[in-house]
Amino acid sequence: MILRLSILSLLGIVLFQIATAGQPGSGFIEDYPEKYARKFVYLYDDEGQNTGMVKYGPGGNRYGREVYKYNDQGHRILEAVYNNEDKVEKKTRYYYDDYGNLKEQTRIGPDSVILARDTYSYDRRMNRTEWKSYAEKGELEWKRTYEYTSDDRRKEERRYNGNRELVQRYIFSYDDNGLMTEQNVYGPQGDILWRYIYRHDHNGNRLGVLWYDDDDRLRWIRRYVYDESGNRVEERRYEPSRSFFFGRWTYRLTYRFTFRYDDQGRQIEESVYDNYDNLLWRRNYGYNRDGLLQDYVWYDSRGNEEMRYLMLYNDDGQRTGWTWYDGRGNVEWHRSYNYDEEGRLKSEIWYGEVY
Repeated sequence: MILRLSILSLLGIVLFQIATAGQPGSGFIEDYPEKYARKFVYLYDDEGQNTGMVKYGPGGNRYGREVYKYNDQGHRILEAVYNNEDKVEKKTRYYYDDYGNLKEQTRIGPDSVILARDTYSYDRRMNRTEWKSYAEKGELEWKRTYEYTSDDRRKEERRYNGNRELVQRYIFSYDDNGLMTEQNVYGPQGDILWRYIYRHDHNGNRLGVLWYDDDDRLRWIRRYVYDESGNRVEERRYEPSRSFFFGRWTYRLTYRFTFRYDDQGRQIEESVYDNYDNLLWRRNYGYNRDGLLQDYVWYDSRGNEEMRYLMLYNDDGQRTGWTWYDGRGNVEWHRSYNYDEEGRLKSEIWYGEVY
């Protein structure tokens, strides 16, 4: 354990130095290949389709694999998962209609036992109109049906239980620009359960959301502020509070989120404050010279670093490393990614704790 922690600590120092120099890291895998916790090797066919993966544990012991198959149109029709004894743990089969829409998905366990099955239906415009989910013995668990507007926006969704009894009904409304303005949810008897009201500005930015309960009482409010470039710079959250002096309900600020951006419009900071405007936590984002997210840091209310994520990339912009540090700069875990000459992910290696 001490040796592993020492190696991971050394990894953290090496990766940090490489990242600050703006160069991709490459030395860790060659130096300590036997120390990984997980390794995934990806396989491809002549057409470049991912046909499976092989899973290895510490010491290079293979503990499982997955196999994928496709039809002539390139749609995946099979996913099979095997255990360390190379026996099937589960399979998922996919079936499509003549237009390439997924019409059935069946999950199968050992001994070819069907665990679950989902079926889908579509209209002439390829909008999904029905989704049924069946349990292990072929019994219906639930069903969803969908209706659309003339411009293919969902206007109604109905949810049924296994007895085909209506449970909930969703109604969606839109403005002339196609932006959602209201979502009403009803119970089986037509009684309203809750509803959302959405407000937008002339640029289509969402200015606020109001949520009403089954008594049509406003339960919470979200308000948003944007800069001239359309970036959201603030979010305020309000909840009901009964006034002690006036004996009536008001809405008090509970949390305030602020966001900052760089000159390219990339988010570089997110801060959260309580109703007294005390900082609760802050997150900062850093980017490399190619504009890819490289550094993600989380601070507590006192400005102390709680955790950090560091991402590394190759010259093609593909992620080659991902490291998580704790507040003291110790490496919690690391992921390394390797690619073949065609730019396809060849292997993924996990060091440290496995999540």
